Amino acid sequence: MKKTLYVLIFAVATFGATNSSAQTLEGLFNSLSKMFLSSEPAEEKTTAKAEYPTEKEITGKWTYQEMVMEYTGNSTLASLAVSSAASQLPALASKVGITGKEYVRIKSDGTMLFVGGDSKIEAKYTYVQPTGKIIVSVVHKGQTITLTGSVTKANGGLKVLFNAKEVVAKAELVSSKFKENTTFAMLKGLVDSYPGIMGGAIFKK
Repeated sequence: MKKTLYVLIFAVATFGATNSSAQTLEGLFNSLSKMFLSSEPAEEKTTAKAEYPTEKEITGKWTYQEMVMEYTGNSTLASLAVSSAASQLPALASKVGITGKEYVRIKSDGTMLFVGGDSKIEAKYTYVQPTGKIIVSVVHKGQTITLTGSVTKANGGLKVLFNAKEVVAKAELVSSKFKENTTFAMLKGLVDSYPGIMGGAIFKK
C-alpha cells in the first residue's frame, strides 16, 4: 500500500514542483487556448462509455501492468499538468520499487490479498457492480484505512482509480513523515486546488 501511495504522491508532485505559480498561470493558459482556437471549429469531445465488470469478473489473480493518472475536472492547466505527469509514471514506479511482478488476488468472499516481493497485505472490499464503485479497507498499525474508487474494464484488464485527494489524506494517516515533507505539502495544496485528479493502476490476469 505504501508503494502505491508513494507513486501517486510523487507523480502529482512532479508537475506541482515545476509550476509553483500554477494558479496565476491559469488565466494565461485559458486566454491562449481561446486565442489559438477561436478561428478553428470546435471539436466535439467523445468519451467512451465506461464498462464495469461483474462481481464474478473481478475475482481471481490480477497482475500489475502500469500506473495511471487521469483528470476529470475542467481546468486547462491541470489537464496539461496531469498529462505531463502521467508520462513520467513508469520511471516513478521504478524509483519506489514497483517491479511489475506485484499482484492482487481478489476473492468472492469480499477479501483480497496484495502481494509485492516479500510484502503481503490483506484487505476487505465491497464492490457495487452497477456503478463500478469499490471500497477497500486495510488495517495498518491498528488503524483502518479506507479508500473509495472505481473499477472499469480496460483492454482485457481492470483499471482501478482512486481520488488523489483522498489518497493524500490517507497517506497522512499511514506515516507522519508525509506531513513534514515539503513536496507532500505542495501536492496537498495542488489536489485541494484542482479536484478531480485520479490515480491508480491497470491490472491483467
